[in-house]
Order: sequence, then structure tokens, then C-alpha cells
Amino acid sequence: MRSRNNFVVFIASLAALLALLGLMTFLLARNGGGAAGADAGSGTTGTGGAREHALQDAPQARFLSVFTSNADGSLASYMVGGKTEEFNTFAANVASGQPVEGASDATFSDLLVFSFGAGDTLEVAYSRRRNQFILGDKLYQPAGNLAPMIANVEQKFNQ
Repeated sequence: MRSRNNFVVFIASLAALLALLGLMTFLLARNGGGAAGADAGSGTTGTGGAREHALQDAPQARFLSVFTSNADGSLASYMVGGKTEEFNTFAANVASGQPVEGASDATFSDLLVFSFGAGDTLEVAYSRRRNQFILGDKLYQPAGNLAPMIANVEQKFNQ
């Protein structure tokens, strides 16, 4: 029963984080003016849908949003500016991720969202305990341990 409750909390947290990401992207696009509108067209497919990104696209993102969920259910979000050393390290570790065998579980409670422009993102759910992330329906092992990097971002903003 507890496992089912944890899963429900995870799904609700993920939905809230995605809604927050949508709002942040909308505000960023609105405040960015014409430049964001020009980029929005380049990040879509010919059918008008959002472009699907591969792991190797992560370094080309404008910025990274890190959404975290604590055991008590509280949520937090942090932004890492694009083209900074911190961003480049995150992006390189994700872009170099290698597929691994296994299944997801409730430990995948962090969400890393690489934003390329209005509504154009690469989203991966991350497990600090397992140091693995999910893209689509596949598990990956990042090139380096992302858990201390996320902890550093949290510490920087929570001081």
C-alpha cells in the first residue's frame, strides 16, 4: 500500500512540475519577444508538433531546469544557465549517458528539463539513489554522478 501511495505522490509531483515548466516556458517566451518566437519555429517538426530530442542534443539547450521532490512531498525548482560550466557539465553527463537494463521505480523523483526555446524541451526523470535517468521508456546511466551536482545546485539556492 505504501508503494502505491509513493507512486501516486510521484505522478502528482511530476504533473505539477510539468505544469510549472509550461508556465515558465510561456513566461520566458513572452518576455523574450521576437527572438523566442523565431526559435520556436526551428524547434518543431514539419507537422507543427514539438521536436523530439536525443540525449546528444542536451548541450545545445538554452538552460536547464532542475525539479526536485523530497520524501515529505515538497517540490522545488532551480535553473542552471546555459553555456555555464555547471550547465555544460550536466549536459555532457546526460549526453554521454549509456543505456542500462532495469525498470523505473519511485526513486526517479527528480526531473531535468533542458529547454531549447518556447515549448521545446528534453525531459529526463532522474534517480539520485540509482544514478540513472529515463528518456522515453529506456534507462540510462549518465557519464558522471548527477546527484552531487543537483545537491550543489540546491545548496547554492538554499543558502
